[in-house]
Amino acid sequence: NTQVQDVTTKYALPNGDPLRNNNFFTDSKQETTILTGQLDVSLPLGQHSLETGAKFSKIDTDSGLDFFDGASGNLVLNNELSDSFLYEETIFAGYVNWSKEWKTWQIEAGLRGEYTDVNGDSQSLGLVNTQNYFELFPSASIQHTIDDNNSVGISYARRLQRPRYQSLNPFKYFLNENNFNGGNPNLTPSFENKITLNYNYKNTWFVELYYQRFDDALSILTFQDNQNSTLRNIDANLITDFQYSLDIVYASSIKSWWYLSVVTSSSYL
Repeated sequence: NTQVQDVTTKYALPNGDPLRNNNFFTDSKQETTILTGQLDVSLPLGQHSLETGAKFSKIDTDSGLDFFDGASGNLVLNNELSDSFLYEETIFAGYVNWSKEWKTWQIEAGLRGEYTDVNGDSQSLGLVNTQNYFELFPSASIQHTIDDNNSVGISYARRLQRPRYQSLNPFKYFLNENNFNGGNPNLTPSFENKITLNYNYKNTWFVELYYQRFDDALSILTFQDNQNSTLRNIDANLITDFQYSLDIVYASSIKSWWYLSVVTSSSYL
């Protein structure tokens, strides 16, 4: 991926008289190599079902950005705003899922384990981010069919959300000379825990009540620097992000040619 940016800003007084001009030029390149492999096995065992598998992935990203100031009329390389960023990520994962159905009950349970090795090197800024961690992600659900019209269930899952490669990249992307977005090579993954209660009536009404919590939630924070007249948007980890939510959905075919869906959601965040 190659991206070139050429920005010129002209300032004027309220009466239209020219005040000053600003110009900058950026040239950025990013090359990403991804290697991945996966093996899955499914074993039906009568009323039981067993699935297991393993996955490997390796990501190697080489990014560079050159920033040139043009306020003087000539493009001059600005080393403080230029950088080269090297990022490597290796993931080993394995999982096993078990499920069983009988009469009016359906049960599923699973466990996934992941080992991750991360190394990020911002050469100009001198920032090196090394992370090694192993995490387990359990999941489980129980569904009960009360009769032909009603069913209820409960489920739980723990999941992982990794930062985007763009978010890890420490380069500053300028919207203008006073407003820029900046990545954060020290970002850590976010871990989600979610428990859900659900109800289904005639496959027409669907109700979900759930609690969802993110630890080290990934977000973008905005900071205003009045002294230097800059506005910067930085990727960051929040301490905690959680919500309680109630979702109600009505979905039905009124006519053979007319399908109606109505959704309402109420949340406390």
